Amino acid sequence: MRKLIGGEMFEKEGPIFGADVGKVGTSGVTESNRVAKAKEMLRRAMNYAVNTVGMEFNWAFDIDTSYGNPPNIIATLPESARFKVGENWLPRPDTPEGYAYYKTIVKTTMTDYPAITKITLWSRNSRSTNFGGVSTGMLPEELPAEWKAVYETAPEEAKTPFGPAHVFHAKAAEAVRRALDECSHKAGLRKLVARTDRRRHGQWQFQRFKLFHAS
Repeated sequence: MRKLIGGEMFEKEGPIFGADVGKVGTSGVTESNRVAKAKEMLRRAMNYAVNTVGMEFNWAFDIDTSYGNPPNIIATLPESARFKVGENWLPRPDTPEGYAYYKTIVKTTMTDYPAITKITLWSRNSRSTNFGGVSTGMLPEELPAEWKAVYETAPEEAKTPFGPAHVFHAKAAEAVRRALDECSHKAGLRKLVARTDRRRHGQWQFQRFKLFHAS
């Protein structure tokens, strides 16, 4: 399960994949309760898949896309809690405000969909207007000052055009792991966290996997 742009294509259509929650005016669906009903449908589907069928349910976050980091939301963070890559801004997971951004995403997602068994962090291998990765091809000098030493002291095989982005990806992964751990106490998610401790990192280019380990 991944959140992608393009959902507006269903705005005036329905039902979505056979679900009545996709159309206002069907089965009591209104503009005001449409989101809640859609969440409930997905929650029931997840619960059935995990708790009845015995499947795993993997939820993925696109951590380096523009739609995964809405500019209007990132702009509310103080400048010290975000960094610029090209014309875009990304949150700094190692700052209190940047971490709060990640923790809110994790906590909200796990509260809305408690049957999730795995969380995947997904990055892109190219830049484009819609589906490209903001951090793809970022330069070492675009890294926050405190992160540059991580890249500079990394193994040589990690110093590729993708290397600086991997530093950001690692910081994001650390923040998500910390958020899952903390939510186990503060959000009543201890059991779920135990089931989601196997984070994943997704990529389309398999040749880059060795670089993830190096960075």
